[in-house]
Amino acid sequence: MEIRKIEQAGILEPMDLVWQVFQEFEAPDYAPEGIATFKSFIDSQCSQLTLELFGAYAGEQLLGVIATRNNGSHISLFFVRKEYHGQGIGKSLFGHIRSSYDHPTITVNSSPYAAEVYRKLGFTDLDSEQVTDGLRYIPMEYHAKAQQAMNQLRKNNMAGYYVHDSKQLLQLLAELIPPGSTVGSGDSVTLEQTGVFQFLRSGNYNFLDKFVPSLTREEKRQIYLKNFTADTFITGTSAVTLDGKLFNIDGNGSRVAPMLYGPEQVIVVAGVNKLTDNVEAAIHRTRQIAAPLDALRLGKETPCVKLGHCIDCNHKQRICNDFVLIAGQFSKDRIKVIIVNEALGY
Repeated sequence: MEIRKIEQAGILEPMDLVWQVFQEFEAPDYAPEGIATFKSFIDSQCSQLTLELFGAYAGEQLLGVIATRNNGSHISLFFVRKEYHGQGIGKSLFGHIRSSYDHPTITVNSSPYAAEVYRKLGFTDLDSEQVTDGLRYIPMEYHAKAQQAMNQLRKNNMAGYYVHDSKQLLQLLAELIPPGSTVGSGDSVTLEQTGVFQFLRSGNYNFLDKFVPSLTREEKRQIYLKNFTADTFITGTSAVTLDGKLFNIDGNGSRVAPMLYGPEQVIVVAGVNKLTDNVEAAIHRTRQIAAPLDALRLGKETPCVKLGHCIDCNHKQRICNDFVLIAGQFSKDRIKVIIVNEALGY
């Protein structure tokens, strides 16, 4: 199979393929207005091609097509002949788009019929079904680095999820944490920014809330110990590497210890800004960017607060005491990592 770019002179065959496949698989889901809208769109492309169009060929036979706009960042058409469904043609076409354009995200307005196909490719719903000019569609998004990290996390026996925003995050948490559960948490700017702490306080959960102002030092220590027997422990993380590892720096270990052992499930929430290429980049990012900002937030007087970067100090208030890398798990999916398409935390 070969993937080739299709120019205006060769537009009729691919548009005929698109129309045939649309009529059989997608038109039954549309009202006459939607079918007419789609036909008008592909007719306009026959007259003046405004999309970047690629075809998958076996010799001279056209097997499927994909068309994009905005320099490859949005998929406008994606169709494979019926007799070649399930043979990896669509996956190859999408892979060609990913490798041809360097976009962090790719969007599509999927038909109801194709939505599950896109989900299998790694797309996530951005919203519920919409209707415009009779066309029913679900806005969806693919985040390349998040998908790479999630695929590797799964290979390391950790579950990976991707959500578009804080609203979707809270909806997912409601699915993952059963009502009545005992839930502990680590200190996390990410969880505060996304409303997770408020979600736990207002929900039907026994939240081990370490942030109650009146808690004594010993009462807070008891909460730390109870975190080990919690049904769920939820926390942020310093970094998620693209090869599916979690890196954290901690001050007294109260956040990283329950991640390693104890709770039945651990949910880790990270913004896309926490994605790093490898462990070395994770360490650098945490020490030189995240830790100085966190020390400032905590009111420390360490050198990094004044300098804005780490000098590997031995200050008595140093918060960089525990360096922990989680490379995998014995218990499959005990750790669940949710990547949010927002810049969160430090």
